[in-house]
Amino acid sequence: MRITLPRAIALSAVLVLSVACGSMGEDADAGRSLVSVTPAGLTQETFVPRVLDALWAKRSFSVEAFVVPKGGRDQATFTANVRLTGSGTDVSIPAGDPPVVRIGDALYVRDHKLTGNTKRPWARLNPGSKNPAEEEALWVAETLIGISAGHQVIVGTAYATEFKRGGQTPIDGDETQEYIVTIDSHQAAAAGALGELLNTRIKKTAPKELRVSFAVDAEDVLRRIEFVLDDGAELATHLRLTLRDFGKSLPIAAPPAATVGSLGR
Repeated sequence: MRITLPRAIALSAVLVLSVACGSMGEDADAGRSLVSVTPAGLTQETFVPRVLDALWAKRSFSVEAFVVPKGGRDQATFTANVRLTGSGTDVSIPAGDPPVVRIGDALYVRDHKLTGNTKRPWARLNPGSKNPAEEEALWVAETLIGISAGHQVIVGTAYATEFKRGGQTPIDGDETQEYIVTIDSHQAAAAGALGELLNTRIKKTAPKELRVSFAVDAEDVLRRIEFVLDDGAELATHLRLTLRDFGKSLPIAAPPAATVGSLGR
């Protein structure tokens, strides 16, 4: 059964990275041949600057997000367009549930139930709103954008307690090298190094070890991130992000003013 993304995310409650990931466990490592000659020969010291620099050189990319809650019976997918700017990360999710756009500090969601106007279905959300419906829309929109900007977890590699190479995996016809990184999540979150999705959501009760699989190509470009979101209370969601369309002109723009409705505060 397929489910909407908000429902899939809700199954994870507070989103926290876990140690275990289906493709990154010891059994999975044992089934792969570790290699010494790799498409991207990165070390823990060079990983952050080289991979971030390679993404910045591309400036824009799309992200295919695949979300599977614990048990694997339900799943949700969405595709986001991402643009890196000097002031932050712009994101559009045109076919999301709901569609979401963030340009700079402006965050929009398409939901005519919020505006009460089918001709002006886009709402610009107010982070300080006390309106319950707007608060819920803001939580969903920020979660979707946080997942879309999952590349930000790269910086957390600076707080790795273990950094090792896995096997080589083809992605979209290109050979990539997997890097399996175990991060001290508490230390990295305290330093604001895990990205906007996780920096404020990792609590002292969360698993301290955060294990992430990165796939990087021969040009140091990040092609895939994979991990598990776990709230430490029997809830877990497997998340895989595949990056594509590097450097392309992607549809990332604020909705036309004529389609933006007003909200009661």
